[in-house]
Amino acid sequence: MKYCPYCGESLPDPNALFCPECGKATTGDLEESPVQDEGYDGYYDDVLPVDSDRQREGPDQLLIRKIALLIGSVFLIIGGCVLMLSFL
Repeated sequence: MKYCPYCGESLPDPNALFCPECGKATTGDLEESPVQDEGYDGYYDDVLPVDSDRQREGPDQLLIRKIALLIGSVFLIIGGCVLMLSFL
């Protein structure tokens, strides 16, 4: 079985000039790819993501506290303004 050197698709004709799957030009004298085997389905399930060895980071607790403090301060200022306007 002959394979496309670009996408790994099996070529129906060993002397095909173009891959029917990706359309890239191939040479007519392709040999079996040593990387590909008969069980290859075209997907790269064995390739892990770049960050697979990293642990999942949680939310930044300091940033959450700062945002909560800011929101609380805004409500406190708005409440103080409303209270001052009620006395006028």
